[in-house]
Amino acid sequence: MRGTAAEPAARPAGLFHRAELLAQAVEEHTRPVCRRYGLSRTGLRVLSELRHAQAPYTLAPGALSRTLGITSGALTGCLDRLEEARLVTRLPVPGDRRRLGIRLTPEGVRTAGLALADLDRIQREALTLSAPDTALLAALLDSLTAALPGTRGLGAPPA
Repeated sequence: MRGTAAEPAARPAGLFHRAELLAQAVEEHTRPVCRRYGLSRTGLRVLSELRHAQAPYTLAPGALSRTLGITSGALTGCLDRLEEARLVTRLPVPGDRRRLGIRLTPEGVRTAGLALADLDRIQREALTLSAPDTALLAALLDSLTAALPGTRGLGAPPA
């Protein structure tokens, strides 16, 4: 099919361009939820990871930065803002005074639950694929993510 209009879209540059457009669309869909709850996109992602960690909703900062694919410095700034908003707290890890755990506060659990429910509603309205197509897309995105440098070890987002 040389020379067809569809050919460039199947090339890596076309695929990565589509991925960039998808990332921009996700950002647009996420922005109203972040604004409603006074969160940055990273803040919402932190709350989501902690909320999906199950009670007592605690993770190590290193695990959070790896899962989110952000630097420890970026995470520290985000955690400072979330702590100031009383959505998370830093707690010492028993038996190791050098380490801290990040835990959702009761207000953080409530806010995360509300924000994630809003986000889920918005995403369900936007995603009009059939169940088999959704599963195929998820598998393809997982394969691409696993193959890209710098993404190894990043967890799949919570279901």
